[in-house]
Amino acid sequence: SFADGIGLWRAEQAARARAGLQQMEIRESGWLRVYVRKRPLFEEEASAGEFDVVTAHGAPAVEGGRQVKRGPCTQVSVHVCLHKPDLKRMFIKTLTFAPTAAFGERATSAEVHSAAAAGLVQRALEGGVGTLFSFGQTGSGKTHTMQGTQQQPGVNVLALREAFAAAAAFDASGRRSCSFSLGMVEIYNEGLFDLLPANPGGGGVFSFSSAAG
Repeated sequence: SFADGIGLWRAEQAARARAGLQQMEIRESGWLRVYVRKRPLFEEEASAGEFDVVTAHGAPAVEGGRQVKRGPCTQVSVHVCLHKPDLKRMFIKTLTFAPTAAFGERATSAEVHSAAAAGLVQRALEGGVGTLFSFGQTGSGKTHTMQGTQQQPGVNVLALREAFAAAAAFDASGRRSCSFSLGMVEIYNEGLFDLLPANPGGGGVFSFSSAAG
């Protein structure tokens, strides 16, 4: 079956990683970085007979046959399941991509934040600028990654906590004070919508200061 074939491919990749044959560095150079996060199958998808066709793999550091550094993967592969022209013989075409980093289905939003967003927060605190843009089809996990839940907050919440904690430390030390402005927009059906309008009929930006809490 296709699922068995994908499982065999994954087992071979795991064996290569344990043997130290699959090592790549996480690329952090350049101003544009691409991170990929894979979501697990939902229970209803598995119950319907659907199977997983995406693999995040490539350990960033392997030594002595074991992974010694926990961190993002370095590659993501998509397994395209096809039939020969006779519609009987099956084959799998695997397409592998090398983003800046990839996160498997067991990765947490905190791990995604640490790799993809923490540096942007630090740069902003130093006076720089940066943008984190989440892209994916409906149901791919964008809201879960960016917003999260109370038990497992997403990247947005973690980044704000980090920024306000740093601002509070600046205020307490007397070195400087920080102010924040927040704008929220939605891109939907080729339209740009302001989600924080100053009035129901117009656009605006909600502003607040760390000194005021």
